[in-house]
Amino acid sequence: MVWTIKARLLGCLAALGLAIVIIGLAGFIANGVANQRMQSVIVDRVEPMQQLKTVSDMYAVNIVDSAHKARSGELTMDQAAASVAAARAAIASNWKAYSATQMTDEERALVAKVEAATPAADTTVEALYALLKSHDAAGVQTLVDTRLYPAIDPVTANVGALVDLQTRVAREEGGRAMNASRIATAIMAVIALVAAGAMAVAVNVVLVKVCAPLLAMTGAMRRLAEGDHGIDVPAVGRKDELGHMAGAVQVFKENAIAKLRADAEIAEAKARSEAERQAAAAKAIAEQQQLVVQSFGVGLDRLAHGDLTYRVEDDLPVEYEKLRADFNGAVTLDFAASDGLASSSTATTTITERGATRLDDQTSDASMEQRKKEGYF
Repeated sequence: MVWTIKARLLGCLAALGLAIVIIGLAGFIANGVANQRMQSVIVDRVEPMQQLKTVSDMYAVNIVDSAHKARSGELTMDQAAASVAAARAAIASNWKAYSATQMTDEERALVAKVEAATPAADTTVEALYALLKSHDAAGVQTLVDTRLYPAIDPVTANVGALVDLQTRVAREEGGRAMNASRIATAIMAVIALVAAGAMAVAVNVVLVKVCAPLLAMTGAMRRLAEGDHGIDVPAVGRKDELGHMAGAVQVFKENAIAKLRADAEIAEAKARSEAERQAAAAKAIAEQQQLVVQSFGVGLDRLAHGDLTYRVEDDLPVEYEKLRADFNGAVTLDFAASDGLASSSTATTTITERGATRLDDQTSDASMEQRKKEGYF
């Protein structure tokens, strides 16, 4: 499988997103467990503890204490009876509420003991209430001294054991809640480390696998644009997006090199053609000059031997027509002028020298004109 840059980045983002979701989910679950544990402690331990304490206080304070105060005269019989009645109602309501809570097996065993001792306690309390209502001080005295504590103590002792149990179980529930919180924290820490690793991988992908090759590719493209065709294109052969980009840049480089090679070949062919053209033109000029020199050489030779009637009649190039006309005209004029010279030999020498000079001048001018037409100047 080819891991493209897009796939790598999406994979890192997906890993980070998944880590964030898992951390959030773990935190949510841990918070839910902690809340559930705390709610259980409050509903099943703290509130029942308050209810049990109320039951214990109603027996110890409202019933036993009221009986003693009625016997000592601190409370009237009616006040003590009202306190006992209120205590009986509070005991009944709080015990009923407590009995509806969630209990452990140990707790149920203690509740069974309380309920087993409750009938005797209720009977004694009912007798106390009747004595108080009838204002029987002696009966109250006798009941307190003989029956009250033996009937109530088993109930309050087991209720006290239930309160201690609630305290211990609440501590255990709190410990379990703390353990659940620690486990959730550890899980979130592990996931956070995984997320940090995913972040490091993502940063490495961005910096090493994306940014660095892109910078190298940018530098290579800049040098290639500046005419440096000897560069090595980076990332050639990779199977991802950078590899595709490198392949395109490599093709551009090869095309640029091929164009330079073609331009050089064209320039070389053009230079070779120009050299051949110039050589051909120089050869033509040389041949023309040779023809002209030959034609006028014959004329000058005839003049040198005293023949003033010779005229150049050869078919010369157009550039030399004026030279021929001037030569023939000069011979004609000199022939006419030769009548005033001392001898025909002197006249012939003079005409020959003039003709040679004109031939050199005309030939040079014609050659220069021909070179201009051929593009030499």
